[in-house]
Amino acid sequence: GQLEQDFQIANLSSCQPSHLHYNIICPFLKNCYILKVKKILSVGSCGHDNSQIQSVVDDTEIQYKTANTAADGQIMLSQENFDLVLVNRIIDYDGSSGIDFISKNKTAQTPFMLISNFVEAQKAAIDSGAEPGFGKSELHNPQVKEKILTAVKLETST
Repeated sequence: GQLEQDFQIANLSSCQPSHLHYNIICPFLKNCYILKVKKILSVGSCGHDNSQIQSVVDDTEIQYKTANTAADGQIMLSQENFDLVLVNRIIDYDGSSGIDFISKNKTAQTPFMLISNFVEAQKAAIDSGAEPGFGKSELHNPQVKEKILTAVKLETST
């Protein structure tokens, strides 16, 4: 009915950065726009690496969250939905395997990517259900940002 006609879902790529999180914006109280923020979970990267990775998407409407250990990552995945999960090859704080984390936690709804410069590790992650990931040495390559934006289904601004 009328209620459904008044609600329109807006794509984040058409919104201003100030419209983050889960907002309902009703211009002139006629049409409402529901905006869902895109969320990334980074599992097992150290603080410096997380800063570097987050800087790749700083100019986008992406919320970036971190989990220091595999257990923290599992808890966060059970509590909220993410649009992409980035997993370090070796989970920094507990030394566990990022590939094992992907194998145990990968779902059909959420893409996972491994962060590793090692080709054989990337292959193992893909064999475990991950999307092709990237290495830390590639972070300044524009293709990494495009890969992340594509994974979270956020259109590139270029």
